Amino acid sequence: MKYTLAAEINPLINSLDKVLADEGLSDDEGSRGSLSSVKQALNDGKEWRNDLADTLQQVFRNLPHIGHKVPRDLLWFAGSECLHFLDDAEIERYASIDEVWQTTQLSWQEAVAKTLSN
Repeated sequence: MKYTLAAEINPLINSLDKVLADEGLSDDEGSRGSLSSVKQALNDGKEWRNDLADTLQQVFRNLPHIGHKVPRDLLWFAGSECLHFLDDAEIERYASIDEVWQTTQLSWQEAVAKTLSN
């Protein structure tokens, strides 16, 4: 079964949205509002990566104390400047996972499991 990108990323966005809600941000406030826009663009098949990268950078800039709660996979999917928030070992690991994911019909989570089991 071929998995859609939205199916892979939406749970990660939902996870970050919960972290931001736990910080007391309202649904339409700052980064949470931006995440809703990213999710909508992703689901509609429109450009979303730049907006996601901008939103994640805002989170690290404005709420550095929750940086450790940002899903690392989301940083990889955003790419761009967000890769600076990953250390070298994480980048190597994500590159390996991405290679498996791109060359198989596995879901992202299945590619993670396969890569980590090798």
